[in-house]
Amino acid sequence: MVTEKQASGVKKRLALHTKIFIGLTVGIVAGLICNATLSDSPQLDWTIRNLISPIGQVFLRMIFMAVIPLIFAALTLGVAELGDLRRLGRIGGKTFAFTLLVTAMSVVIGVTLVNVFRPGEGLDEANRQVLISTLKTQAVQSNVQKAAEAKSLVQTLLDIIPRNPLADAVGAFDENYRGGGILAVMFFSLILGVALALTKSDRTDVFERAMSNLTWHLQDNAQWNRIAATAQVLEEMRAFGGAYAKQVIANGKALGAQLDRWGFPVKFAALGYTGSHQLHVDVGKVQEAFGVAPHAYADLLERNNLIVDAVGRIGTNEVTRMGAKEEDMQLIAGLIVRALRGEDVRSEVAEVRAGLRLSYVFP
Repeated sequence: MVTEKQASGVKKRLALHTKIFIGLTVGIVAGLICNATLSDSPQLDWTIRNLISPIGQVFLRMIFMAVIPLIFAALTLGVAELGDLRRLGRIGGKTFAFTLLVTAMSVVIGVTLVNVFRPGEGLDEANRQVLISTLKTQAVQSNVQKAAEAKSLVQTLLDIIPRNPLADAVGAFDENYRGGGILAVMFFSLILGVALALTKSDRTDVFERAMSNLTWHLQDNAQWNRIAATAQVLEEMRAFGGAYAKQVIANGKALGAQLDRWGFPVKFAALGYTGSHQLHVDVGKVQEAFGVAPHAYADLLERNNLIVDAVGRIGTNEVTRMGAKEEDMQLIAGLIVRALRGEDVRSEVAEVRAGLRLSYVFP
């Protein structure tokens, strides 16, 4: 585990939601200050148009780029993996009811706030006319015209069923598109998922695996998660790497000594068993001592949830990261030997794991 001395030298990292709120607050304050002091500045206008706005657009477009594939893959795969369509009906009913409830709450909150605070009621006529004049731009008038040309309920429901799902996918974020858009994409994904659930075969399994891989790569790709994860690991290595490496080696030496006492053949006892994260096992003597063939040795341990590095090696890096110390190695060595003797030690392994705490990481 990380000692207080180690932790005291590391700056506590802010939680993600805290960073988001700080960013929002800084953006609001900076916007208000710029509006109050530099609203007519040509330099500010140039900075917004040529620097700030493009950066924001790049961020938003990267998100929008992944939305349609992610929705399609997640919905299709989720429905296909349900198998029993009766479960889909129950889940769909609950989802629909929840959506209606949240929508109704939003409408009630909006209407209540408007009627309580009555925005614009205190404006004098001169300011009212100035405000109305700012709303006579082409963009605003275009939005008003679209609202007046709103589709009927029947047409809206019909547009959810796509004639061309690719066209709806392309127009999902186009404000001038009059089709079903993202709702049509969701409907097509659901229908395809139902079809896959009803027609299970080798070919549909191939498609489901492809969708599963697509979903994974969209959720865990270099643009969002992997770069951040790499930065996190490098920071933790800088803060805790030295202490972690020393503990890995200390645990390796302790585990080697304990295994030796149990009669488990570990190499290089005269050299202190190890100077790294691995112990080397004499697999030939393992077969003599426990009657377990080399190819079955690792499998037998893994069936008891004791994962070893390979047939001839046992590593201490993972168990050290979980928080184990030298005093835990006696128990771990005993579990390894007892598993090789044919005992079922899975429940004891689970108890040991539950007693450990992930270490050498930021809180």
